[in-house]
Amino acid sequence: MSEARRTRASSATAASTVPTVSTVSAVSTVSTVPAVSVVSAALLSACVLACGDEARTGTDVTVHDSAGIRIVSNGPLPPDRWVWTVTPTPSLQLGTLDGEPEYQFFRITDAHRFEDGRIVVANRGTHELRFFDADGEHYRSVGGEGDGPGEFQDLRLVRELAGDSLLTFDQRQRRISVFDSTGAFSRSLTPQGLDFYQVLGALGDGTLLIQEFNLITPDEIAEGSERRDASFRLADRVGTTIETIGPYPGQEMHIIPRESRMITVNAVPFGRGAYAAVAGDRILAGTNDAYSLDVYGQDGTLESIVRLAHDPDPVRPGDFDFLRDEALAGIDSDQFRQMERESWDAMPHHETFPAFESFTGDAAGHFWVRDYLPPDDERSIWTVFDSEGTALGKVETPVDLRVLEIGEDYILGVLRDELDVEWLQLYALNKPEPLETRSSGSK
Repeated sequence: MSEARRTRASSATAASTVPTVSTVSAVSTVSTVPAVSVVSAALLSACVLACGDEARTGTDVTVHDSAGIRIVSNGPLPPDRWVWTVTPTPSLQLGTLDGEPEYQFFRITDAHRFEDGRIVVANRGTHELRFFDADGEHYRSVGGEGDGPGEFQDLRLVRELAGDSLLTFDQRQRRISVFDSTGAFSRSLTPQGLDFYQVLGALGDGTLLIQEFNLITPDEIAEGSERRDASFRLADRVGTTIETIGPYPGQEMHIIPRESRMITVNAVPFGRGAYAAVAGDRILAGTNDAYSLDVYGQDGTLESIVRLAHDPDPVRPGDFDFLRDEALAGIDSDQFRQMERESWDAMPHHETFPAFESFTGDAAGHFWVRDYLPPDDERSIWTVFDSEGTALGKVETPVDLRVLEIGEDYILGVLRDELDVEWLQLYALNKPEPLETRSSGSK
């Protein structure tokens, strides 16, 4: 199942050929990531009116103020407006089928590239942070399974903090740990007033973006579909909440009670949900019910709302069955396959796809919104906005690449091949000037 299909099924990418066995491929070039610059609302408005955004971006843009909040409205984006390109082959590739254990990855959850080209990988399967130099040579691993300082039981995140520190998150222990850039353990913390949560990222000043979870218990559920609120928090370096963002209508779920106080919970196919991400020194939050992003400052103040004119695509006959069949094909047990089939048969059917699939931010503060494509379309296409919310154009990332980090001139991600071998891949991100129009190379 492709990464695009896997993403859509679990919540219901010009491809390169990966060699059968390889430890380190070509060496990557090293580049630095500049600081994010923020344009004032007045300057942006003046540019919208006088600088010809339509010629620059291919879309009409209007900006107005509503009770102190900037509303940025982008007109329809031409489908052939490709703003940047990703190289067809990776400049650096780490992984192996049966080679040295340091290059055998299992359940990579995250990765980060330092300014000097070094890479740290969160390898959840071995509960380790693995460090590689700019040439892709492994030089250190830290962590390991356990509950002691600097150890992990469910490693989910690695992000760089200001001052060359690394932030990690252990989902099972509900613990945040901080390491220095060499991998030496520094400290751990637990956010106050939260029982179940996950850390989504961190701003440059160390502010943490956290999502709260509301557990579903057998005593409070009823059969059918429901949509619980999703809230996000900003917390400081010691875990004290600064501000709450939301609530937003959360993921659409379908629930079926089972015997012995068990329940089956599935995401509704083509369902809507709530998302949040770090983009430079801002926070993005919102739902994919409509094409609209809320942009918050470091203190949790809503600064702007970014919109894109968008007509939702209809769900075609067979799309629901396509997702269902792919989900059932991955279940070996006849009993559980039948239970899953019953769950799918009972779920509601949406008439249109969500406005988008998800979003993230890059090192320069751009907003990357992943297009929601039909389930049989294996491409991964993103709509990119600048840091003030103006739509720039489209970017296509490699098929099956799960994007982990977007730098100013690179994309870092993980690919799982047909043998279930994981490969960490680094691609160059080309930003030609002026913008070019091209045709998508995939279907």
